[in-house]
Amino acid sequence: TMGTEGMMTAGVVIYLCLLGNLLRAAVCGSQGYLAAKMTNSAGFVALGVFFAFLSGHLSYLAWILPALLLCFLGDFFIGLFRKNRKSRHFMLGLIFFLAAHLGFSLFLLMLHPGIDPFNIGIPLAVGVVFLLVERLCGLKMRKLRWPAFFYALLLAFFMVNALEFALDRRSVGALWTGVGAALFFASDVSIIFLYFHTFRRPEQKTAVHVFNLATYYLGILGILIGLGTL
Repeated sequence: TMGTEGMMTAGVVIYLCLLGNLLRAAVCGSQGYLAAKMTNSAGFVALGVFFAFLSGHLSYLAWILPALLLCFLGDFFIGLFRKNRKSRHFMLGLIFFLAAHLGFSLFLLMLHPGIDPFNIGIPLAVGVVFLLVERLCGLKMRKLRWPAFFYALLLAFFMVNALEFALDRRSVGALWTGVGAALFFASDVSIIFLYFHTFRRPEQKTAVHVFNLATYYLGILGILIGLGTL
């Protein structure tokens, strides 16, 4: 019905306004950055619950809500790391995101069961590429190298499963989920450079930061729209 679509659209518009505010805070380097980020993250948790109710997919919430809450916690610790550069905060953020991706991956395997050469081979290739990039680009990851490597494997596993689901189902919801996962992946590729690469000019770092935030929050939005329209 138009009522449900209208309410979903209103939810998306509010979420995009929160994202606009966050990107403005990131560009201006404002003091309110962490608050804007956590408000946007609270927005995707609320949107996930809202869409599940509107679409009648309440059973999905048991899988998706824990993953969204883990992303929220991951955002908090990565935000703290950005503020004080303590590697334990980055590590905690990484652990929460690892658990979140495990949740998203299990959910996708429930919707679209099957292990095949693609969803094993592509993540392994991504892991190898990550180690090469880390070495060749001189990224200063130190003790975070191996946790980040395992994170890259799980992230790629999630993305490949989402893309296989999209290509097999060819439904609007499945395509949104695939696009969302691909954006999420792009965001996490950029985060390595954002925090471990030395930029020559500050505006280069700001541009990568805006890309990182936009792809992450739009990626989660894509996954949520996908779930709402499956």
